[in-house]
Amino acid sequence: MPDSNRPDDRMDVVVDAASIDGPEGLADLVEQASAKANHRRESDPEHTTKRCWHKSELVRGFAAGVIAADPWYRGYRLPPNFERVINRVAASIDKTFTGGEIVHASLNELRAFFDETVMADSEFVGWNKADGPDVVFVHRYSPTPSKRDFIDLDAVMQNVTTVLRNWKRDDDRFEAKFQQDHNAEQGDA
Repeated sequence: MPDSNRPDDRMDVVVDAASIDGPEGLADLVEQASAKANHRRESDPEHTTKRCWHKSELVRGFAAGVIAADPWYRGYRLPPNFERVINRVAASIDKTFTGGEIVHASLNELRAFFDETVMADSEFVGWNKADGPDVVFVHRYSPTPSKRDFIDLDAVMQNVTTVLRNWKRDDDRFEAKFQQDHNAEQGDA
């Protein structure tokens, strides 16, 4: 299966990062990276093939994507109104995907659904507003901040699809191993 963190893509970002000229340059670099990722997803069978998803899997994947994108800080708590946002996402899944508990959709379709659903939710969008005038980007070597500043909503959407994709990869590995073991048992009989 394709890997979304291909070394050549990371190298492009490193080379481009060396030529950043102020905030506009950074914004351009982010736009270019986003365009490359979108193009790759549009042509990647892993993202375009319809799969079966349980509705609860979609809710859990969304919640996991939010938590993964939320910067850790001392005294960490879930984002404000987290439960209400999750409940509205669950209700929207039920309303949009009718006909039972199983949803047949590609990762791209699910990402479009989540983008449309949560970007219309003012409490979700509010997570992206910084508390102060200065936004500070943290990395793994930064000291642990004392409070949350904002949550990158694009990172949330990427995390949601990554979580769901990885769960399907795990399912596929389990199924292949099960079939291999089961077929071996059938041959021994």
